[in-house]
Amino acid sequence: MDESRPLFELPAVRLPPFAQLAAAARECERLQLVRRLARWTGRRRVTKAGTLLLADARAAVRELGLPEHPQARSATGFPELSALWSSVVGMHLVEGGAGRAEYRADADDGSDRSVVELWIDLLTSTLRQLPAADDGLVLPVLMRLYVDTRGNTVEGLAEHAVTASLEIGLDGAALEPAALPSRVLAALDPSVRRLVESLAAIDALIVEDELVRLTDLGRFGLVHWFESGGIGAPFVMDLAGATVAEVLDLGLTQDSAFEEWFGLVGPEVATDRILEYARGGTPTHRVVAFGMLNQIGVVAERAVRACLDDPDLRPHANAWLSARGLPAGESTLDDLHRVFIDMVATDLDGHPRSARESIRDLANGIGYDPAALFENLWRSDHPDTLPVLRALAEHFPDQTAARVARKGVMRLESEAPPQTTASTTS
Repeated sequence: MDESRPLFELPAVRLPPFAQLAAAARECERLQLVRRLARWTGRRRVTKAGTLLLADARAAVRELGLPEHPQARSATGFPELSALWSSVVGMHLVEGGAGRAEYRADADDGSDRSVVELWIDLLTSTLRQLPAADDGLVLPVLMRLYVDTRGNTVEGLAEHAVTASLEIGLDGAALEPAALPSRVLAALDPSVRRLVESLAAIDALIVEDELVRLTDLGRFGLVHWFESGGIGAPFVMDLAGATVAEVLDLGLTQDSAFEEWFGLVGPEVATDRILEYARGGTPTHRVVAFGMLNQIGVVAERAVRACLDDPDLRPHANAWLSARGLPAGESTLDDLHRVFIDMVATDLDGHPRSARESIRDLANGIGYDPAALFENLWRSDHPDTLPVLRALAEHFPDQTAARVARKGVMRLESEAPPQTTASTTS
């Protein structure tokens, strides 16, 4: 396996320019306190456990304006300070040795990059400080927040965490869908709230009208946290540099959002990127690409015409040109078949609806004799001809057309080379 590739990849997200993320990191009060504590430390003695001495702890809480806890008998008696000190140590803002902790000025040079990197370290430190019992909830909850920009309730996040754990079970125990009484969600609620409060304290998320959603800074921090765990998390800061795959992931194919991308890159660049996305791709790539070209219009003619030499794109290019009354190459029956197969295969390729529903929707939209269309479909050398014919044979509601598709399946299966089974000799 290619170890450089992520285990799986989340959809791309759109983020503001880096300077805006740096400004948000600078304004984070929690990070300001951590940096102040690190600078205040200078070079001080610490206990064998690596905590501040009691006198220094009292001085630190006064310096930072934290609760003083007069009854405390050690630095651990100042929970607010202890949490900050754990972050200072975890973020390597101090280095220790010989009973002392010394501030590392080189780790905090004040640049935009340094501040953002420190905030990402703060996020990591915050997640590490959560109770071990919450570990199983962190990943599903954060992934849910990451991909859903609309926001979620705490109850919704708890329910998602349970649902995401069904396949592997909670605490290693199998969990059936029926075993989701309200008491299970109620038991998870404190853990989810603890996670939400911890992230809100570092400006990674906000809570508005009972909806929890990530900030841009929080989403950018999670990009790095996910990637450190082998999960791909692509993002786009410069929309003008976005690939078509990223534009699709970002949902920028409709109305003003697409117009924004199109306005930034211009018609020629947009067309070239769309066709590059289609070349050598799947049926879905081709169907989606030419659908995007519909939004660009006749200014794409030159680039589309250049596709007439590409056997996979030629059928779509001819159809696109003809639909606009533009000169096109001579279309063949095979061209029609290839476009049709692409369209059917796209609906069957990872579509959320069942194959039956997809084919029935297709049948409702066909304005010509389907049996005549299916008659010679089996002759196409399209790689998806057989699976498409099988789907049509099984689910097409017009029985005459379905029967024609079944004949095509039998022809292809009879012409397929026999599969050989390897044998061994002793």
